[in-house]
Amino acid sequence: MKKSTTAHHPRYIYAIFLALLMALLPHFSSNIFAQTDETSQLVTWNCTSSPCNWGSSLSGQAVVWPAPLAAVNNRLGYTVSENIYLPAENSSGVSITLTSGSATVYAGLPNGASHRVLTTLSVGSAYAITGVTAGEVISVQGGSTFGYTLNESSANTPTPEATATAVSTVEPTAVSTGEPSAFASQLVTWNCTSSPCGWGSSTTGHAAVWPANLNPVNTRLGYTVSAGIYLPDTAASGMTITIVSGSAGIYAGLPNAASHRVLSTLSAGQTYTVSGLAAGEVISVQSNNAFSYTYTSSPVTPTPIASPTAVGTTPPTPTTTAGADCTDPLTCEVVDSVATYWRCNITNCTSSDWLGAVIVWPEWAAYSNNARAGGSSRTVYNYQGELQYPYMGAWANGCQVTAVSGLVLIIEWERGTDVWRETYLQPGQSHTISLTPPENGAMIETIDGVSPAIDFSVQLSNCNPLPLNQTPVPTATAIGPTATATATGPTATPTATATVPTVSGFPTTGILDDFNRANGPVGSSWAGNTAGYTIANGRLDVGNDEDIYWSSSSFAANQEAYVTLLSIGANSSEIGLILKGQSGSGYGTGLIDVVYDPSSQRVQVWTYATSSGWRLQGTSIPVTFANNDQFGARATVDGNVEIFKNGSSIGVRSVSNWPYAANGGYIGLFNLNASNAVLDNFGGGTVGAAPAPTATNTPMPPTATSVPPTATTVAPTATATAVQPTATTVAPTATPVQPTPTATATTVVPTATATPVQPTATAVPPTPTATATTPPSGGFPATGILDDFNRANGPIGNSWAGSTSGYAVANGRLDIGYDEDIYWSGSSFGANQEAFVTLLSIDSGSTEIGLILKGQSGSGYGAGLIDVLYDPGNQRVQVWTYTSFGGWTQHGSSIPVTFANNDQFGATVSANGTVEIFKNGSSIGVRDVSSWPYATSNGYIGLFNLNAPGTILDNFGGGNSN
Repeated sequence: MKKSTTAHHPRYIYAIFLALLMALLPHFSSNIFAQTDETSQLVTWNCTSSPCNWGSSLSGQAVVWPAPLAAVNNRLGYTVSENIYLPAENSSGVSITLTSGSATVYAGLPNGASHRVLTTLSVGSAYAITGVTAGEVISVQGGSTFGYTLNESSANTPTPEATATAVSTVEPTAVSTGEPSAFASQLVTWNCTSSPCGWGSSTTGHAAVWPANLNPVNTRLGYTVSAGIYLPDTAASGMTITIVSGSAGIYAGLPNAASHRVLSTLSAGQTYTVSGLAAGEVISVQSNNAFSYTYTSSPVTPTPIASPTAVGTTPPTPTTTAGADCTDPLTCEVVDSVATYWRCNITNCTSSDWLGAVIVWPEWAAYSNNARAGGSSRTVYNYQGELQYPYMGAWANGCQVTAVSGLVLIIEWERGTDVWRETYLQPGQSHTISLTPPENGAMIETIDGVSPAIDFSVQLSNCNPLPLNQTPVPTATAIGPTATATATGPTATPTATATVPTVSGFPTTGILDDFNRANGPVGSSWAGNTAGYTIANGRLDVGNDEDIYWSSSSFAANQEAYVTLLSIGANSSEIGLILKGQSGSGYGTGLIDVVYDPSSQRVQVWTYATSSGWRLQGTSIPVTFANNDQFGARATVDGNVEIFKNGSSIGVRSVSNWPYAANGGYIGLFNLNASNAVLDNFGGGTVGAAPAPTATNTPMPPTATSVPPTATTVAPTATATAVQPTATTVAPTATPVQPTPTATATTVVPTATATPVQPTATAVPPTPTATATTPPSGGFPATGILDDFNRANGPIGNSWAGSTSGYAVANGRLDIGYDEDIYWSGSSFGANQEAFVTLLSIDSGSTEIGLILKGQSGSGYGAGLIDVLYDPGNQRVQVWTYTSFGGWTQHGSSIPVTFANNDQFGATVSANGTVEIFKNGSSIGVRDVSSWPYATSNGYIGLFNLNAPGTILDNFGGGNSN
C-alpha cells in the first residue's frame, strides 16, 4: 500500500505472501560446497550521511556475508552495523537455502531508493543468486530471525545456452566473442527535441540497436535517440535475447509512458524470450556499460504452465482492449492497474517517493491521499503527474476482487491509521472485501517493496462506488430463523444529519443586488476589497482584481450564487463566483471559487483553506459564455458543486476533501484581470432543496504545493496574503493569512502570458560601464556586473528576454512596472552559478523581489527554474523551484531577514543542488534543491518580481561561480 512507516525499507516482509510466491518462483538446486549452517543477525542501519529516508536508525534481521565475499555496509546515507550488502561481482556461484523462518532476497544499486525482490524464501527453499548487474548489491533480510545454509562455490554458475542465429542486420555491430553471431551495444544519446524531456537536455547510455527491417523507433517522451533502440511489440513478441558479455536490462512500455517496466535483468550467458507485451508497446535493451548480445526474432511458442486455482473460483478471461490498458473500474471487464507514486504532502518532508501500481477510482468515490501522519502522509499521482484516487471509501465493503494477472495486494484499513489487514492474490484467486469496524476503506494495489512496480489486472464484482460522504446500506441476507421474537417496538431513530433534498431548476433563490442605484461605490451590503468595483449606469463595473462578499448574511450548507455576464472581457483571467466563504470580508480562512476563464473558454472549481492553500477540484469544464448569459453554481452539504449556464447544468465537481465542504458561508464575486467585465443581477442564498448531481469520472491534475492558480503559470509569491486562483496552476504563496479589507487594492495576481514576450526590435541593448564588470577579489559575489542600466531611458534592451515589457530603464536604473520574469539571455551558465542585484528602493508592499537561477529556458519559466525570492512585507527569503510537470515547490523553511534600500541581494547554486543566499556579501542561509530534476543542470539567470511597482533595482550581475 506504500503504507508502513518505513515502507521502502526491504526489511518489511509480507510473511503471509511468501508461501504463495514460491508457487511462481523457480527453485534452484546444485551441488553444495563450503556449506555452513548460520543464523541471521540483528543489524542496525545508522544514519551517517544523507538522505536517510528511514529515520535516524532502524534494525532488522539479515544475512551477514562471510569476509572473503567482501560485502559492504553502506546504503542510501546509512552505515549498517555489519556487512550485509554483497556486490554483484562477488555473487557468482553463491546460493542460499533457508533452514528456518522466512526471508527475502533483494538487489539494487547501493544508493537506489528501493531494491527489487529477487525471490522470497521459506523453510527448505533454495536460491542461486542470478539476474543482477554490475554495480548492484544483494541482501537477504527478514522480519524475524531465520536460519540458512550458504554455498560459496561456483557450482551454480549458469551455463550459457546455445543461442540462435541472429537475423541479418546492418546497424548492429558484430563483435568477436566466440558466439556464432553477437552484436555490440552502442553508446546512444537521447536529445530533447520536444517535451516533457524529464531527463534534462540530453543523456547517454548503452543500448541494443535494432536493424531497420524490424522497424525500430527512436523517439520517446520528448526525446529523439541517436539510433533505433525501441522495438515495436509486433517485432519483439517471441524474440529471444541472450546477453553474451556484460549485463543489461530489458524494458517495455508505451513509447511515451513516463516509465518502462523491467521485463528481465540479464548477465552473461542468460536468455530471455519476450512475451506479455500489450499492443503499441516497445522494448529496449539498455545498460550503463557496454555489453554484447545475440537475438532471434523467430517466435517461440511458450509451454503453458498450470496456474494455481483459487478455491471455488474460475480464473476470469481477460477482455482484449484496443491497443491500450483499460483502467476504468466502472466500464472495464478486466481492470488494469495504473503505475503510480506516493509523494510526501507535508512541509519539509524530504523522503523519497513510494512506487507501486493501483486500481484507480473516480475522484468522487475515492481519496487521492492516505491522511496519515508525518512522512507517511502521501498523495498519489500517476507518471504523467495527475492525481489518482486509489483509496476506496466504506462502499468497498462486499466488493469481490479476482486476480487476472500479476500479484495483487488488497488492503482493508481505517483511513489515516497505521494499522491494516493485507490479503495477497495470485492469478485466479478471489477475495471479498469485508470491513470490520473501525475499518472504513480499502485499496487494491501491487505488492510493496518491489521496484519497478509489478503491473496487475483484476476482475471486479459487486463493487458499487458511492460518493465518499455516503455510507453503503448493507443488504439483509436470509440466514434462517433466530430464537428471538420479532421486535414490535419502533426502530431506533437515527441522528439527524444534513441531507441534500431534491428540487428542480436553477436558480431557486432571488436576486440580492440589481445594482440599480446611483453611480459610485458598490455599497455597504458588500464587504471585502470593494474598492475594485463601482456602480455605473445601474450595472457592476469591474475595476481592479478583487474578491467581494455579500455581507448581509451567511447562508446554509446548501447554497447557490449566480450573476449575469453583461459584458465579458475576452482577455479576462477569471470571472468567479464565491460559495461557502468562511469569512464575509476575505478568503483567508477558506472558500470555494467557481471560475470562468473567458480566454480558454472553461470553468474550473477551486477551493482555498489556510491549511492547504489553493486546490483545483476536478478537471476543467469546456464551456463558452456569451454576453448576457447567466453564470451560476450551487454547493451542497455533501461537497458537490454543480455549475450552470443559463439555468442548465454543465458539470459537477466534488470538493468533499475541502475541510469546510459541509459548512455554510458567504457568497460573492472574485475577478482577476477583468477590468472590461460588466456584471448585473447578482443573486443567491440558501437552497431549500438541492438536486443530487451525478459525479463525473475525470481525474484532476496535481497541484505540486498549496498554491494559487492563474490562467497561465505564475511565479511563486511569499506573501502572507494568499493569492487568488485563476484558470490554471500558478505559483505558490507562503503561508497565507486572512487579508484585511481596506479601501485600497490588495495583492493582485498577474497573468503571465503562455508565450513570453520577446524584446521588441527597437529595444536598446545595454551598455554597462567598463568598470562595472570587474568581479570582486573574493567572497560573494565572485562574478561581475552584467548590466548597470546606465543608458538612455526606455526599453530594457535586447540582452534581456522574457516578459521585458514589465521593465524599463529610468535614470540609469531598472524600474519595475508590473509583474514579470526576465532572463539575461546573452548566455547560459554552468551548474555552479550565481546572481545578484542591488535593491535601490524597496516597495514594502511588494509580494516578491526574486532572483532566477538555472532557468531551463532563456525566455520563460515553462521548463523549470529556481526562484530565490525576498518578501518585503514579511521580511523573509524563500527558495522555490518550478517544473512544467511538477509545478512550484518550496524548499526548506523561510529565512527571516530584512533588506534595506541599497542592500545587495544575492544567491548561488552549486552542481549538488545547494542554494546559498547572501545579504551584502554575507551568507544568511542555505537550502537544498537536489530533489528538483534540473538541480545539476546548467541554465539562465534573471529576475522575477511580483506586485513590486515601487521597487527600483540596479547593478544586476552573476554568471559561473567557483
